[in-house]
Amino acid sequence: MIGLIKIPRIVLIAAAALSVLLFLGYTAVKSPHLTHGFASHYTFSRLLLSEGNIDNAYDTMYFHDKSREYGLGDIHDIPNLPTSAFTLLPIAWMEPVTAKIVWNIISVLSLFASVIILCSAFKISIRSNLWPLLVCITFLFYPLYYNINLGQSYAVMLLLFSISIYGFKKENLWLISIPLAMLFLYKGYGVIPLVALLFSKRYKEFSTTVIVTGIVVLITLPIVHFTSWQMYYQNTISVLGLNADASNTAYQTLNSFLGHMMVFNEIKNPNALFNISPLLIYWVVQISGILVLFLFSKKYRETGVLTLFTISIALNVIFAPIAEDYNSVLYLPLIYLTVKYLLLQERKSWITIFIISLILLAAPFDFRSLQPAGFPFYLFGYPRLYGAVLLIIISAYELTVETSR
Repeated sequence: MIGLIKIPRIVLIAAAALSVLLFLGYTAVKSPHLTHGFASHYTFSRLLLSEGNIDNAYDTMYFHDKSREYGLGDIHDIPNLPTSAFTLLPIAWMEPVTAKIVWNIISVLSLFASVIILCSAFKISIRSNLWPLLVCITFLFYPLYYNINLGQSYAVMLLLFSISIYGFKKENLWLISIPLAMLFLYKGYGVIPLVALLFSKRYKEFSTTVIVTGIVVLITLPIVHFTSWQMYYQNTISVLGLNADASNTAYQTLNSFLGHMMVFNEIKNPNALFNISPLLIYWVVQISGILVLFLFSKKYRETGVLTLFTISIALNVIFAPIAEDYNSVLYLPLIYLTVKYLLLQERKSWITIFIISLILLAAPFDFRSLQPAGFPFYLFGYPRLYGAVLLIIISAYELTVETSR
């Protein structure tokens, strides 16, 4: 075992405890502050609670007026998937500040549960030095702080993905499929993991996820009417990753990176080198994501399904049309798997690359300020994307099916 995990266990435990305390202190300070991310979710659920439906939610002026009425001030976000209105429904009756505090408490508890579940799924013993090391990595992971600050939901989404990963360890159809269906219903998230089920011939899990999602949509139609789905498609899906704002360093994705270089816009993106159709870039990125997943599936299809599924979660972020910093929380499962393999197998040649990847993914870089920079300086504005690509490269060359057994 290499030097990094030969550190005295008491030192690692102390470091882990300090990282947790730092995270909890940050959460306590930031939770009472209302932000646009939380305001959007809260307003959506509060509308459903007060009006019994969300028919007016996709009327931008009405939605913003209701947000001000609820005491959230001006916001510029629009609602997410229609069924996501149910997410904050249990706390939407509370005043906004109280609701955000409660929501962040739920996020913190989800994070603790995710750590336990992932360590169990990847067979990382609580008695090993890997356990406190991973706790340190998790609670010093800056995208989590950004998630807490904005009152976003990615810690809860991490828990759902963690349960799904654990489902592979237990070979449990429902543990795999139900969390995936919930992710679809909340954020429309998880297309590449769903395709991974197909590529790995997990047809029962795939069909169960699709059927459960469909049943919930049908059951909720008396409340979430078809017109809401229609408006969501028109206002969000049809333009997702295609408008001028998509080519922005705020979105750490391949779609944004390529768009920044290749989709000229006089106001939003004047430093692009070309003027290619954003629709072309969008489809190139989506097809590339499926192709990369297919190549991974050839390596892991038979006995490394858990590894393939974990990789697919990371790929889902890289190839998403847009993904802000809080999406990077979803790289943690693959980080856990990679740390276990590289350290226990003493892959010294890849340790440096992994550390660089981890720094790029975890450190608090001010990459948004590079949006207006000229070429090539704005290329430095995508550290999360570069870190994720390095992590995927390590996965392609070094992870083996044995890590998933």
